[in-house]
Amino acid sequence: MNLHELAYMLVGFVWSITTFTDLMVCFGCSQILDIISKQHQPSLSYDTTFCLGDFYLSVLVSDVSMFTERPIMPIAFILHERKFDIVHEVLFSAVKKRLPRLKNVSIVTDGEAAIVKAIQNVLPDWKLFACWNHVVRDVEFWLKKHSGRNEDIAVYKSQVREILACENEHQMLQKVDSFRDVWSPAFVSYFENSLQKRIDMAYTGHLIRNGMDGSGITTNTAESMNALLKRFQVIYFITILFAYQYCIYFDYSLLNVYGMINRRVDFGYHNNFTIKSYSSSEKLLVQK
Repeated sequence: MNLHELAYMLVGFVWSITTFTDLMVCFGCSQILDIISKQHQPSLSYDTTFCLGDFYLSVLVSDVSMFTERPIMPIAFILHERKFDIVHEVLFSAVKKRLPRLKNVSIVTDGEAAIVKAIQNVLPDWKLFACWNHVVRDVEFWLKKHSGRNEDIAVYKSQVREILACENEHQMLQKVDSFRDVWSPAFVSYFENSLQKRIDMAYTGHLIRNGMDGSGITTNTAESMNALLKRFQVIYFITILFAYQYCIYFDYSLLNVYGMINRRVDFGYHNNFTIKSYSSSEKLLVQK
């Protein structure tokens, strides 16, 4: 069986296949996308996983706010060979095509330039946020690569966390200026070229201004989904089939969700989720 035969077998799940010049397979569950579109303020997370043999897998997930437990559900995937911005543009263009009226979307990424550029080009109205964990992790990686001592690494990471915790832009700029005097010239250059734009999308003031929790933000939800998929990394087909079964697992449980207000939905396995109670106006919005 080849990829095209698999696409015909999984009707509606595989959205596009490109084999030249680079392999890209875009797939997802349109029914779950439709559910997400009915949320007032969808909160998405996007992450690319590595160590999958000779390909990468990027996954877009969302929490489902109509449930009290806010479970995380997969929306769309793209399997790809190289990390180019065109890869992410293909995925987000596919999402936009299926949900042209999706509004008030917040999305968290690792801040990778190619991903940010793709979202800004395809969906400029989406609110972008960068993951704190990736910022701090990248600082540590850069310092180790440049022979930083453990005590220096601890200080730099602590200072970056202080910048991320700033509650407004003025405070953040003051903090950066004060630290710039003690940073090495090489780190100052790294900060200005690689970190500043990501911190602008991540610091507490930016989060609060956009109605997010100011205590920090991460891509942990998308990373968790990718960690699960890593167990099935043998070949392309197994990865796509597992993603398909995982989406169907959610989809069957949500077929009649809008008629089940104040009821519990059985997802099988271990979890039951509770539909939130809504006011009359909120019910109307959910059922549209």
